[in-house]
Amino acid sequence: MKIKGAGGGAQTPPVEQPKTEKTGKASGSEFAGKLDRLAAARAPAVPTPRVWGPSPSDELRAVTAELRSGKIDALAAAHRIIDDVITRRIGSGLPLAMQKELRTLLGELTTRDPALASKIQRLAKRR
Repeated sequence: MKIKGAGGGAQTPPVEQPKTEKTGKASGSEFAGKLDRLAAARAPAVPTPRVWGPSPSDELRAVTAELRSGKIDALAAAHRIIDDVITRRIGSGLPLAMQKELRTLLGELTTRDPALASKIQRLAKRR
């Protein structure tokens, strides 16, 4: 709304800003606290187990050495790697029933997946 003033030109009357309280807004530290609480609420209930001991490359080196020396065949090497994954890596924090199911699925994968099966067959021929 414009009101004509004494000078003849149009002027906009001053608008009084309503006074509001900052009830719904959090300060920077309060907001960070809310984020921390939210992150804690979304954290997994079971922490990922830490793995201590030889690195994956140590186990792979041992399997590779035994495979090349003829102590084990390619399929046994694949099963040793699966055992390492289940007992020390991914599956170590799982319940025993899930470890058994994971072992079964990974074992089936070594024979049913054409690419993986062909890699295992090539390993058998390289010895």
